[in-house]
Amino acid sequence: MAENQVKSTGPTMLPYYLERVIDASCVVVWIFLSATMVFYNKFLLSYFGFYYPITLTLWHMVVCTSLATACVQSGLVKALEIPNELYIKKIIPIAACYAGALWTSNAAYALTSVSFAQMVKAGMPVAVFFTGICFGVEQFRWVLLADIVLVTCGVGISAYGEAHLVVNGLVLLVVSMVFDAIRLTLTQQMIQSSGIRFNPITTLYYIAPVASCFLSIPFMLLEVRGATGFLGNVSGGLWHFIFNAGNAFALNLSVYLLLGRTSALTMNVCGLIKDWFTIAGSMLIFGSIVTVTNIVGYLVAFAGVLWYNYLRMPRLTQQADASKESAPDMEKQVGPGQVTPSSSGKAPKMRQSDHELELISGESEQQPLLGKSQSTVNGGNDLANHIDFKKGSQAMDTSQQQMYESRKVTR
Repeated sequence: MAENQVKSTGPTMLPYYLERVIDASCVVVWIFLSATMVFYNKFLLSYFGFYYPITLTLWHMVVCTSLATACVQSGLVKALEIPNELYIKKIIPIAACYAGALWTSNAAYALTSVSFAQMVKAGMPVAVFFTGICFGVEQFRWVLLADIVLVTCGVGISAYGEAHLVVNGLVLLVVSMVFDAIRLTLTQQMIQSSGIRFNPITTLYYIAPVASCFLSIPFMLLEVRGATGFLGNVSGGLWHFIFNAGNAFALNLSVYLLLGRTSALTMNVCGLIKDWFTIAGSMLIFGSIVTVTNIVGYLVAFAGVLWYNYLRMPRLTQQADASKESAPDMEKQVGPGQVTPSSSGKAPKMRQSDHELELISGESEQQPLLGKSQSTVNGGNDLANHIDFKKGSQAMDTSQQQMYESRKVTR
């Protein structure tokens, strides 16, 4: 009798194997959209002749702002209550760094090959480590410094082996990583002080409008005439920009769905696969030249990034446990995907905001392992990131555990 009652509570649940297929499909779609975002941006900036990275990034932000607002206003995604003081002290600085990271990243992709940019961005942990120390959110350890030296050497070897090195492009990549590292550090401070977390859609809802305002200033000063003149002469190719912006928002949406079904940890691991596919794809599509020295340097940096994450794993596990313990208190905050026990008699839904997500929007790609963004491509992605182990990213909330337990009983 009890068993029949349990079975009757879950008729809408899909078979276990089918849910795994859906999870895998979400991963494949995310990797595809992320790589497509990088390649599409590269095409527009380097091959289509539209070398206006500020304009392209601003266009992404405007479109993503509009679509994210539509999602929130229609009730598909719930907005968070953001105090004015927090908005001014945290959201605006984060948006400024976000705009700077996207601008310089897209500008760099226009000057360098996609494969080289991916390899250089493997050095993201270096920027995150030193920025975290400066802001007091990272503790200095000699073993971490040794790992950072390893990553730096790997990136240096990769840059040295670049067949067609463009110094300006390399400088822009470094500046982009610095901007993004500051953004990630400020985001971590905000979470530690307020406990507020965003998913990709609410991230765009609050940050994309402010980022658009910051981008509009250099746009008016540097690109408005050239960009409008170019667009006036290529009316037949305007559909490229529509699909490109749609790709950017779809990428954010895919991250939202992926993290809703799995976890940020899954995304981080799959991000490694995505980076390799992106490098291989750039070689096939754009004919990017990858030398043996490039590969050796990237492998050294890649090993350093893996070691970095391994060294931080105990701390991340403690943070995940702390996140679980604080879950009951967080239920009181109504945010994206959240249901408070007092406001509904139904079983609480999984809270998408349990995972601190990176904004993927705007960059030419998601960021490398850690600091994630780690990035995010160009315009609307939260290019991603790239792969960042953030606080609570490994924690599975209580409601999700209950779902799996009920599935076991049903079977």
